[in-house]
Amino acid sequence: MKRWEREILDLIQKKGRGPRRDKVMKAVSRAGDKGAVWLALTGAMGVRRKTRKTSTALSLALALDAASCNLVLKPLTDRLRPCDHNPSVPLLVERPTDASFPSGHTTAAFAVTTGLYKNGSKLWVPSLGMALLTATSRMYLYLHYPSDVVAGGLLGTFVGCMGTRINEKCWSKKEAAKPDREVRKKAS
Repeated sequence: MKRWEREILDLIQKKGRGPRRDKVMKAVSRAGDKGAVWLALTGAMGVRRKTRKTSTALSLALALDAASCNLVLKPLTDRLRPCDHNPSVPLLVERPTDASFPSGHTTAAFAVTTGLYKNGSKLWVPSLGMALLTATSRMYLYLHYPSDVVAGGLLGTFVGCMGTRINEKCWSKKEAAKPDREVRKKAS
């Protein structure tokens, strides 16, 4: 653990902790467990025709997030969590079993926020607030270093852009094929 990271985490533990904040941070973190809140939002957007295109972009972003963060980077870095280096800090939630770097909660939050922004959804504003709160909660709960959440934010932004780019290409091909399908329907 870098000294500056330890100092930030210690400051949060000494000055920021409190019973009400404990409840809020636990709830925020729990909402992001396994991407639950982001998957729910993505699914809800997929129900409406008007937001279906954004939903598929978010789905792609979350898939890229899961692959890059959980299947590649976490096993590759195998970074211990702050609670492993300093077990004297009482954990408010169960200790995750995977590696610390990067923060998966933060990556998913920023992937969806970026996808919402890139697809013109006004939901990106509250999503950004939730993403920032999620990143903060992971440090508050002593589960991630500041560099874990910064890396998660950067990775999430990247996969959100990539998910949108891939989605645009897929929807463009679908739209280009649409007139051809309509001609075939009229001919039959």
